[in-house]
Amino acid sequence: MNILNEVSLQLVAELLAHAILLMLPLVALFLAAHSRRIARAALKLHLVPSPDRRRVAVEAQRNGDSEVYVGELNDGGAVNVTHHPDRDIGPIWSPDSTRLAWATDRHGNLEVYVADLTTGHVIRLTCTPEDERPLSWTAQGLEVLVTADGEATVRRLAVPAQEAPIEPEGDATEG
Repeated sequence: MNILNEVSLQLVAELLAHAILLMLPLVALFLAAHSRRIARAALKLHLVPSPDRRRVAVEAQRNGDSEVYVGELNDGGAVNVTHHPDRDIGPIWSPDSTRLAWATDRHGNLEVYVADLTTGHVIRLTCTPEDERPLSWTAQGLEVLVTADGEATVRRLAVPAQEAPIEPEGDATEG
């Protein structure tokens, strides 16, 4: 193995170790806050660090229900972003770490929602009969790439301004 590969592997290992250490306080806080519930039911956690590495999105699944929380890594506080008894899954951060997209089945099938974490505004980005999930944000953070289950195509959907309705009649503006 050449020296460049050894340095790269060492750097990756150090970055992973650092990321795990940053997430431990949030996981500990979450587990402490929900210890009674955890004792009664199996809990799965999926952690997604924000691009700015200051926060982490936590998808917590328990007994078929899942919620998405956002936690601050520096103070350990966590906020439930999704606030709904149905399934909320697959959080994806915007490039500037201010918004979060996820899929939810609160209307019978999976649809994509976006939350502005600065203002608290939440919008429904899709409204179709297919199960849809966010894949990623565009580099500028103005659009979310969305796919429907069973389809090989990906759609780019513009995220409307904050004045947009929370429950639009159809898809948000397609780009």
